[in-house]
Amino acid sequence: MRTKFGQIVLAMALLLVLAALAYLYEQQRSGFSDLSRAVAAIKKGMLSSRDLGHDGLDVRSLVIRSQLAQAAHPIVFIGDSITEAARLPSSICGRPVVNAGIGGTQVQNYGEVAADVIAAISDASLVVIALGTNDAHGKLPPNFREHYLALVRMARERAPNIVLVGVPPIENGAMAALFDAEDLNEINTTISKIAQDQSVEFADVRAAITSPHSTTDGVHLSPEGYKPWLDTITEAIGRSLNCKASPAVH
Repeated sequence: MRTKFGQIVLAMALLLVLAALAYLYEQQRSGFSDLSRAVAAIKKGMLSSRDLGHDGLDVRSLVIRSQLAQAAHPIVFIGDSITEAARLPSSICGRPVVNAGIGGTQVQNYGEVAADVIAAISDASLVVIALGTNDAHGKLPPNFREHYLALVRMARERAPNIVLVGVPPIENGAMAALFDAEDLNEINTTISKIAQDQSVEFADVRAAITSPHSTTDGVHLSPEGYKPWLDTITEAIGRSLNCKASPAVH
């Protein structure tokens, strides 16, 4: 009798172990699948490395759309991680400011990556386009100008005013080697010419940022870099909206 009871207990324990192993395997397989999707997205330039294995893009999009829904006639900053990490003022020229920066995005893919964000921009006073740095990561797309013009057309459909922002300079640092300095110069010149052709304000942050310690890693801005970056953009917004904009007011 005891032998039979012991066999039953052993069989139940074995079943529990098998169930636990099956659960762990499924969790690992699911995690690997999520990781594979994240890696594929990074290769396409849709995510930054900080999003690896996380749903950071979905969460970021949700936050931006929520802020857009709460703001009346906002000034919307479209950009990459430099914009996303910026401490923007709550308002400029009496209009609320919404930070729609998404780390890792490029001119050529922002419209795809942030399609739901763009769709949520319905009554903006002004759209700031601060993209271009990540397009110099790798080979500069030959149709960069066309992609940028498509972004400008999108912005014009959603706001009566737009401001185009040049790309910040790079300096010695851990990430500097990943970006082509000549391509960045070309990108900045292209954006400047598009602004001139489109008769919109151009914020030349590249010329304004002169401190030797303007970045934390050669690319991403430090506090010393963010002040002239934001001041220059704020002044361009003031010119575009014909108002007196106070630089870097939080």
